Amino acid sequence: MPPARRKAPSIRSVKPSQTTDLQQPFDGAVSLRRPLLACWLIVAAGCLAYANSFAGVFVYDDLPTIVENMAIRSLDTAWNAQPQDIPMGLWRRPVGRWTVALNYAAGGLNPWGYHALNLGVHLIAALLLFDLIRRTLLLPKIPPQLQQAASMLALATALIWTVHPLQTESVTYIIQRLESIVGMFYLATIYCLLRGSQSCHRWSWYCIAALACWLGVATKEVMVTAPVVALLFDRIFLTDSWKQTFRDRGALHAVLIAAAIFLVWRSGYLPVAPRPPAFPSLPDPFREDRPDRWNYLLSQPGVLVHYLKLCYWPTGQCLDYMWPVADSWSKIVLPGLVIVGLLAATFVALWYRPRIGFVGLASFLVLAPTSTIIPLRLAFEHRMYLPLAGVAFLSVLACYWLMLRMKLSDSAMRRGGGILCAVVCLSLLITTINRNRVYHSMTAIYIDNVAKAPWNHLAYLNLGTAYFEQGDQQAALQMFQRAAELKPEDARPWANLGYSLQIEGETDRAIEALRRAIQINPGYLRPHRELAVLLQHKQQWPAARELFEQALKINATDPQTLNDYAIGLASNGDPAAGEAMLRRCIDYDPNRPKSHFNLAMLILRREGANDDARAHLRWALNLDPNLQQARQILQQLPSLEPSS
Repeated sequence: MPPARRKAPSIRSVKPSQTTDLQQPFDGAVSLRRPLLACWLIVAAGCLAYANSFAGVFVYDDLPTIVENMAIRSLDTAWNAQPQDIPMGLWRRPVGRWTVALNYAAGGLNPWGYHALNLGVHLIAALLLFDLIRRTLLLPKIPPQLQQAASMLALATALIWTVHPLQTESVTYIIQRLESIVGMFYLATIYCLLRGSQSCHRWSWYCIAALACWLGVATKEVMVTAPVVALLFDRIFLTDSWKQTFRDRGALHAVLIAAAIFLVWRSGYLPVAPRPPAFPSLPDPFREDRPDRWNYLLSQPGVLVHYLKLCYWPTGQCLDYMWPVADSWSKIVLPGLVIVGLLAATFVALWYRPRIGFVGLASFLVLAPTSTIIPLRLAFEHRMYLPLAGVAFLSVLACYWLMLRMKLSDSAMRRGGGILCAVVCLSLLITTINRNRVYHSMTAIYIDNVAKAPWNHLAYLNLGTAYFEQGDQQAALQMFQRAAELKPEDARPWANLGYSLQIEGETDRAIEALRRAIQINPGYLRPHRELAVLLQHKQQWPAARELFEQALKINATDPQTLNDYAIGLASNGDPAAGEAMLRRCIDYDPNRPKSHFNLAMLILRREGANDDARAHLRWALNLDPNLQQARQILQQLPSLEPSS
C-alpha cells in the first residue's frame, strides 16, 4: 500500500487547536538558528556588492550640492546657513545637509568617505529590514508555517534587497543618500514600534521611534507616509481593534502624525495654515522639465510599470531618464490597467488577507508622494529604494508558498530554497557590481545615460562637461551643440557652449551664445560671469563691470565671481577694491589656491606688506603644491625686502 501523501497547506491562519505537520519545527537552515549569523551574511553581501562603489566620483547633482556647495564647508555654516546659500536639494533637509558637512569636515572632497557613509546607512537599513520581517513573522497573528520559516524568509528578502542593482542610485550616487537615510529612518520607526510592543521598556522604544520619524521628516518628504504605515502596521499585526491600537499607543501615533502634519505644512501643501517662507528666487534647472499635475499623474503608471520591470529584470538602468510625458492612450491606458489591477489586488488582500495586503499597500504609500499629483521629474530609480522591500518580500513569500504546494520535504525545501536564493542573489550582486562601474568616471556615467536616453539634453550637456574637463574640446563642443539643439530654451547648453567657444578662440560666437543664455534665463549666474570676463579681455570694462554686478546680485557669495571681479578691478585701476574683493572671496571659500595667489600679487603692490603676501603664497602652496609660480615668487621675496 503506497504511503499517504500529506496535504499541502495554504498560507492562512491555523487555529491553535488544529494539529498539522507544519506545526513541527521547520529549521530553515542550520546557519539561521542564530539571527546574528544572518546579520553578518547580509553585511558581507552588501560590502561585496558595493566594494567597487568606493571608486565612484561625484556626478550630476553631487556637483551643486557637494562640490560647489559653500554651505557645507564648515559645520557652523551648515548649521546656520541661510536658504539662499543652500542648493534646493538640501533646503529643508537639514539631516542630509549635516551628513554632507560631516563628510567634508572629515575628508574634504575625497569621495571615499561619502561612499563609506552611504554604504553604512544602507547596511543599517538592511539589518533593520531583516529583523523587522523576522520579528513580524514570529508574531501570534502569523500562521505557524510562516513563523517556523521566519528567519529564512527574512534573510532571503533582506539579501535580495541589499544587493539589488536598483539600489545603486541610492547608494553609489552620493547625494541620493537622502533616499537611503530616509528609508533607514522609515524602517527604524516601524521597527521600534514593534520592539516597544514586545518590551518591558516600551517607552524607550517608542521615544526612539518618534525620534526616527522626526529625523526622517528632516531628511526627505517621503517620510510623510510613515505615520500612516506605522498606524496600519500596529492595527493589522499588533492589536485586534482600533480601540486597542489607540489605547495602547495613541500618544506615540499622535507624535508621529504631528511629524507628518509639520512636513506637509513646511512643504506648503497645507492650505489651512500659514505657509513657511518660500525659497528665494534662484534658477531651478529642472523646473522647465516638470509636467503639470494631470499629465504627471497620467504618466506615472508607465513609470511604475518600468520600476516593476527593473525589480525582476534590472537591465537598462539609467541615471536620468528624463521620462517623456505620456502622450497617447496606449501609454496611459495599458500601464494604467496594470497599476489599477495591482491596487485592486492590494485592497482585496487587505480585506481577506490583511497581513499580505499591508505589504502591498505600504509599498504604494511609500511611492505616493512622488508618484501621484505632486509634479516632479517623472522617473528616478532611487524612489524604489524602500518599495523594493515589499516587492522582494512578496516574491520570496510566493516562492515559499509554491514550494509548500509542491509538497517538498523539509530537506528539499532547505536545499531548493537555499540554491534559488543563492542564484538570485549572486546574479543581482554581479549586476550591481557592473552597474557601480559606470559611476567610476563622469564620462562613463554620461555615455551610459546618452545611450539609454538619447532624447535627454542634460545627458549630452553633462557628457560635454566631462569631455571638456578631460581636455577634449571638440567632443565637448559637439555635445553642447547637441544639447542646445534638443532643448534650445535651456540656458545651460548655451552657457557651456559659449565658454567652450571662448577657449577655442571663437570670441564672437562665444559672446553670442552667452548673451543668448542670459536672455533665456536672466537669473542664471554663470553666463553673466563668463561674458563679463570675455568683455574684460576685449577691453570693454564698463560693460564687463555691469555684468559682474548683476552676477553678484544673483549670488553675492559666489567665490569664482568674486575672484574674477577682483582681477578685473585691479586690472582697471582699482587695486584696493580688487584686494578687498579677494579677501571677501577667501572669507567665503578659504580653500581656493588661485584666490590666495591673486591676493598675494595685489598685496605685493603695496610697500611693507611682504609678510602678508608671504602668508597667502604659503597658503596657496599648501592647497596646491603644483602652483610653481607661487613657489618662485615666495623664493624671491627675501630679495624684495626693502633695505635698511
